[in-house]
Amino acid sequence: MNSTDIVNYKKKGFDGEKYITLQKQHILERIEKFSKGRLYLEIGGKFLYDTHAARVFPGFIPDSKKRIFAALKDKAEVLFCVNANDIIHDRQLTNQDIDYKTQVQNAIKRIEIELGIKPHIVINNIDVQTSFDKILEFEQDFQRKNYRVWERYKITGYPHNTKSILSESGFGNDDHIPLTKNLILVTGPASNSGKMSTCLGQIYNDHQIDIESGYAKYETFPVRNLPLEHPINLAYEAATVDI
Repeated sequence: MNSTDIVNYKKKGFDGEKYITLQKQHILERIEKFSKGRLYLEIGGKFLYDTHAARVFPGFIPDSKKRIFAALKDKAEVLFCVNANDIIHDRQLTNQDIDYKTQVQNAIKRIEIELGIKPHIVINNIDVQTSFDKILEFEQDFQRKNYRVWERYKITGYPHNTKSILSESGFGNDDHIPLTKNLILVTGPASNSGKMSTCLGQIYNDHQIDIESGYAKYETFPVRNLPLEHPINLAYEAATVDI
């Protein structure tokens, strides 16, 4: 069995349709809490199609997130985060011989096709003293394809030096991405892409111009209402030990 296979369970222990209904309902409730600003919703795990969750939960619908986000697309924009170091070092995300830029491009194109939303691209953790020519080449390549690309910079002392982070030389030095919708879906090609930092930086810069925004994270794992020692949660901890 490979990572895209789904087990054909004889018995279903998970109500996939109810899950979609409840998740959509709760996202709308969160949006309402920030009706005068924006909800930055960080997406943990797979963005559109989750065969792993379908194998773990008999009855989970693999494209649950896609259905939820498609139903909310009139309220939503997408920020697609990439890490500057992954650009510089051409991070390999699969066992196939595909470079990082191509994998980012494929993921973004899929979001456009599946949701009908053209993502903004956010480059995180930029150090202008380190291989900035590679960052600029990446940025300009996507701009030529009519994507809006934004820059966010490495902050000395992040994440512990909050005084530096919450200042004009910290989050205030990043591009403040102009957005018009209430729901901002924040995703990326892999772990350590800077999704949470992007959310927090945007909230900081929104606040500077009197936009009251908030943050939430959409996570399938760990399962919060199962014990910490449950095998599902232990497996999650083992799989994410290096994040």
